[in-house]
Order: sequence, then structure tokens, then C-alpha cells
Amino acid sequence: MDKDNRFYDEAIRHLAGESTAEERQAFEEKICADGRKKEFERISQIWALTSPKNKNWDRIRNLVASKIRQQEPGFSFSEKTVIQMRTYWVAASLLLIMATVGAFFFLRTPMVKVTALAGEIKTVTLPDGSIVTLNSKSTLEYPKEFDKDTREVEIEGEGFFEVESNKKKPFIVHANRIDTKVLGTKFNVKAYKEDKTSAISLVEGQVQVTLHEGESHLLHPDQQIVLNKESSGTVIKRFDTQKVAGWKNRILVFDNIPLSEAIKRIERTYNVILETSSKEMLDCRISVTLNDETIETVMEILSFVTDGKIESTRQRRYKLIGKGC
Repeated sequence: MDKDNRFYDEAIRHLAGESTAEERQAFEEKICADGRKKEFERISQIWALTSPKNKNWDRIRNLVASKIRQQEPGFSFSEKTVIQMRTYWVAASLLLIMATVGAFFFLRTPMVKVTALAGEIKTVTLPDGSIVTLNSKSTLEYPKEFDKDTREVEIEGEGFFEVESNKKKPFIVHANRIDTKVLGTKFNVKAYKEDKTSAISLVEGQVQVTLHEGESHLLHPDQQIVLNKESSGTVIKRFDTQKVAGWKNRILVFDNIPLSEAIKRIERTYNVILETSSKEMLDCRISVTLNDETIETVMEILSFVTDGKIESTRQRRYKLIGKGC
């Protein structure tokens, strides 16, 4: 058995990569000369089954060696032994994962999630007194209590932020590939998933806007940064507050924009579906201001500016019929 024990130790050292180049060559010659190649292959199979990526060699060596030494020379590992050894590592891994996940959820601050559905506008007061107005089809997520260093929230869709000043605790908004860092200010975030662009528009104060690609910009009042999500290109320009944030008072300002974009905003604001009779119509550019109008009035105005007509196909579904521009 001493000879076998030495063979098993040499095999484990070989598999663990602890033997020198000379020892590896001598061991390989030895298993061929002694006819123990198949036996070494069986040991290798068990080694592979019981060894995690981050190997604790001493523990694995003792485990495999103890299993091997329970067998007679010329042994073969039973299926039961293999399953037991594999179960050991699976159970240990699961316990580690459960402990990690449990600690994460135990220590994590409870989160609050607020959603404004299509046709809704919601106002949310955050734990620090900051106010967020959520546009239709938008979601805001924030901790029940901000931590001691920062005030971080996440938004999908559009929201107008009025942030309480606190120079010791920066306010950070995470939104669709853009992070906006402020101390106290007023600004609009527009970051709908389905839109081709995202935009940060500053009304008061200063904000630092950082793209996930690494690009960073400092904005001043009346400046807007627009991110093209397809090309990752950015443009900084001046903006009209009424056009960008008028939605808070259900005012939609369309200034020479494609009909397709106007339809998207009308659908969100009024919770309707609006179709056109042809794709060509979607490229028509329109200029009109909708000042908290009823949906019926909105449809009448659209039919007038596009020289078309509106059909109500069913409840909250409309069709704009026309020849295009």
C-alpha cells in the first residue's frame, strides 16, 4: 500500500501543478512503464469533478487522497463516490452564494419605486425634500433613506428634478447611459428606452453630466446635452424651457418636429394609440402648441395641421388619414 500511496501523492502533485518539470517527465514515464495510465486517467476524472476554479490545493489533495486510499489497488471509483464528491462542492458553493445574497439584502436600504402610467403625471417628494415630477410612462426608483455620502436615484422615462441644496451630499441621477451629478438645482431628464436620443436640460444651477462611455460635460443654465444612442454622439445647445418642461402643466410644444415624434408624445400624455394611413405622413413636420387640451381637441388640431382627417377606430384608438406632405 505504501507504493500505492506514493503513486497517489505523485498523481495529485502532478494534477495540482506542484511538481517540477523533471518530476512531471519522470511521473509520465513511470505510469507508462508500470501500466498505470488508465488508473491515472480515473484519478484525473475525479480531480476534475472535485476541483473548483479557485482551488484550495491542500483541502482537495486530502479529500481526493482519502477517497483514493479507501480503495484497493486497481480500484475504480463508483458512481456513488463521484456523486458524493460533486455534491460536496455544489453544497459548499450554494451555502457561500446564499450567505452573500442574504447579507446583500439584509444590509441594503429598502428601495421605493414610483411609476406614472400613460396619461399620468406624478409628483414625488424624496427623503431629502427634493421634488421630482414624473412624466407619463416613467419610473423613478430611490432608497427609502439616502446614505451619508450621496443621494442617488434612477429614472426611466422623463422627470423634472428640483433638488434641495446639500454641498456635502451630491445628488446623482442615473438614466439610460447618462449620470447627472448636482448639489442643488432644477433640471429635466428625458431618457425613454424606446427613444433614439436622451437629453439633460438645465434650468437652474450647475450639473455635471457623465456618459457611460466616459465623456463628461459641465452644463450651465439654459444648456441642454443630447445623446444620440445609436452613434453615441453628443450635442450641447440652448433650449426653451416651455418646449422641454411644459409637459409638467400638460403643455406640449411642437416646433417644426416630425409628426412621428409628436404622435409619440401625444400617446404618452393622453394614453391613446394614434396611427396614420401612410408612412409618408410620419415625416411631415408640424408646429403647434397644445395647452392642456382634451383629446378630442388634439385630434381636431392634428387633422387641421396635416390637412387630413381623424377616424376613431375604437376606444382610445385613432387614425389620421391623409396624403402626407
